[in-house]
Amino acid sequence: MRVFLSCHRIPLLVTILLTFSQCNLFLDWEDDRPGVCGDGVREGSETCDGTDLGRAACENLGYTAGELACRTDCTLDTAGCTL
Repeated sequence: MRVFLSCHRIPLLVTILLTFSQCNLFLDWEDDRPGVCGDGVREGSETCDGTDLGRAACENLGYTAGELACRTDCTLDTAGCTL
């Protein structure tokens, strides 16, 4: 079986790949889609989601120690952090 790939089909293929890869993989564009709070994946404007705190830690926020958590509204909970 011969695969037929002409030059006029290559831009279409690239467009499809970029669309389904969310463009972030190739072009490092910011994903501006809203996040779905509660799905366990930090995305969009969410600060955290479930156990996904990104790179956030008490020490990064000016505290000396403690355990950072995520609230149900996908914002950071610093109640477990100590000064």
